[in-house]
This record gives sequence, structure tokens and C-alpha cells, in this order.
Amino acid sequence: MLKTPPLLFATLVTVVAVWPKFSVASESIILDRVDAVKIQAQMYPAELPQCRGVAVLSHGAGGGSSGFKGLAQALAKAGWLAVVPNHAESGTAELRKDMRQAGFRQGLDDAVSNPAFYRNRFDDIQAVLDWVGSRCPDGPKVLVGHSMGAATAMMEAGAANHLGLKAQDRFDAYIAISPQGVGRLFPEGAWSTLKKPVMTITGTRDKALEGDWTTRQQAFDGMPADPHTACKREAVIQGASHFTLVGHGVQKRHEALVSKLVLDFLSELAEPSCEPPVAQAGVQFRSK
Repeated sequence: MLKTPPLLFATLVTVVAVWPKFSVASESIILDRVDAVKIQAQMYPAELPQCRGVAVLSHGAGGGSSGFKGLAQALAKAGWLAVVPNHAESGTAELRKDMRQAGFRQGLDDAVSNPAFYRNRFDDIQAVLDWVGSRCPDGPKVLVGHSMGAATAMMEAGAANHLGLKAQDRFDAYIAISPQGVGRLFPEGAWSTLKKPVMTITGTRDKALEGDWTTRQQAFDGMPADPHTACKREAVIQGASHFTLVGHGVQKRHEALVSKLVLDFLSELAEPSCEPPVAQAGVQFRSK
């Protein structure tokens, strides 16, 4: 049986993910939030003549806009405008402060269950959408989140939660990397009303606050099946951890695989197919 290392959020340590096959130039931009706070974001422009869509990438607790580099580059290379906002209120400095005051585990738990942090994240995301405007008007908009960002994506999609938060479902599809199961954030049945296409991605070493990696499958388990318009898909990567799913560590193959899974899922949005995709070594799929 695989032993899972102690839970760490991949975003606690800043590591530059080196994408092995290509490099996409990015640009740091400053955005205006509805509460007059200015936020920083990293923008990766689409590398095709016609933009295929907009991808907003929401990092985990303790992270920043420098995260998601490999996936953002892959999206840009495939023609998507990718933007990674810096969620400062639940970023590196804030999480370190919480951990100094309450200890590692409690500080992390407090951060990922703070309703104000999610409201800030929703405002950050709206600032991105306001900035995008007519820059990519025709394609779909997708929200991708990792860890706390995955919780953000599920709440935005309409998942019920214990924090009393209601978002606006502003996207055409959602991708949750390292989603949470039933626990402090989400009750039983939280995902039963999700109406848009959703993909969840986890790994067999992706330990969660709620338990081992299998608790992360509860989000997919709780989603309704809608094979005609809003397919749901789950991918489980053998050996992938909370860190390696988003490119932290020496091994980059899990990050590259996540990018392929995301792009494959997005390519099906125009013509939904809820059939399981072609088998891939080291990946188990479920679809409904």
C-alpha cells in the first residue's frame, strides 16, 4: 500500500515549473477589484490567431500568481487566454501569519475555511473577467482551481457549503484539481445541483484534510449525470501528489499529464461526449 506523506499545500513553497517543450511569454498585469483594491495577475496570451477561450486559474492557499505556470503555458500554446490572479488575502504572507499564530495544521485549516477569503477570491475572479472584456469574446470561459482554488471553483459552480457562500456561476465549465470531499467546507449532497461541465483531477498520493486521497472522489460522486449537455469527468493519476499535480518537485510528468487532461476536456466542450476518453497509462477515468 502506498504511504501518503503529511499534507502540504503545493503552493507553500515557490518553485518555478519548467515546461520542457515550449516557453510562452507572460505578462504581469494590475487589475481593479470592485472594492477598489488593486490585484496583481499573470497573463499568458493565446498563441493562435483566434482566441479559443478564457481560462482563469485559481491557486491554492499560500500560493500566488507565479503558480500554474506549466498549465497556463499549455493553455496559451493551445490558443487559450490564461490568467492567474494573485489571491493576496489567502496567499503566502497571510498563510504564514496564520501558521505562526496557530501552528501548521490549524493555521492551514483556518485559512481554507475562512469565508472572507473566498469572497475576496470571487472578487479577484470578477476583476479578471472585467479585464478580459472583449479580448476573447467568442470562446467559452473556464475556471480552473487547485486545492483551495478547487473549493473556489466548486463554490462558484454552485456547490452548497458550510460557509454560507453563494457565487454566480459565471463560467461555462469548471476544473477542480485536488477537490475537497465532505467535511468542514462541503456537506453531503453539496454537488448535486452542478449544471455545467466539470472535471476533477486527483492522484493516489493526494492526501486531504478530510482523509486520504479517496475523499477527493466524493465531489465527483455527488455530481448529477447530464450526458447531453454537461458531462462530468474524473481523472485519478497513479502516484501523483498534492505537489506534483501542479508541477512542484523534480518530476514534471504529472504536471504535463494534468495539462493534457485539461486540454482534452476543454476540446470537448463544443460537442459534449460523456464517454470515457481513450485509456492513458497511469490514469483512471470515470465519466457521467
